[in-house]
Amino acid sequence: MTFSFANYRDPAWNNFGPLRVMVENHIQPHSGFPSHPHRDVEIVTYVA
Repeated sequence: MTFSFANYRDPAWNNFGPLRVMVENHIQPHSGFPSHPHRDVEIVTYVA
């Protein structure tokens, strides 16, 4: 994790300006995530 989120907590990394969470996920080819809700957030996806 880049910031404090879910079970990871580090007071030095609570946010970065308006960016509150950055989750780094590694997804296997031909897979993904099950459907799940998001509310009152803007989501940015970066694929490398």
